[in-house]
Amino acid sequence: MASSGFSWTRRSQNPTPVGEPPDLVLVDTIGELPGAYPLASIVFVGGSIPKHGGHNILEPAAVGCPIVTGANTQNFASIVNAFLEAEAIIQLPPLDMWDGEDDLAFVLRDLLNDPQRRATLKRNAKELVAENLGATERTMKLLAPFLNSGDSTKPAGLIIATESAHSA
Repeated sequence: MASSGFSWTRRSQNPTPVGEPPDLVLVDTIGELPGAYPLASIVFVGGSIPKHGGHNILEPAAVGCPIVTGANTQNFASIVNAFLEAEAIIQLPPLDMWDGEDDLAFVLRDLLNDPQRRATLKRNAKELVAENLGATERTMKLLAPFLNSGDSTKPAGLIIATESAHSA
């Protein structure tokens, strides 16, 4: 990241004692992302430049973060595709893990200088998440006719195993 022109730090490192805050904070600690998303101007969702499959974009989208991700999002392909169709995310082209930092820096710099584009991404992401809330309830309503067999205590098609069934 040194060639990007951004000042940055890792969350896991001790903060600098005095001076300007960094332009970027690499959150490399467990459990802190949900609290950091509302503070972010832009979120890059990691694991998506190398072929790991990417991480979930729904948490930053739910709070209206402009999201950038790499090309390797096969773990969340249908979600990412929906966000691309809604113009609610920026996805980088396939990048070599070691040569991608300049491309990522360019996209981040471009977004930081374009508040209108960031606002559009935020709005579209939040709207897409809101449109898809309640999926569990809708799925259960669709499955209900197949699960109700007349005996309300044991839905049809489900195998109920208990601890004692395994020990017999």
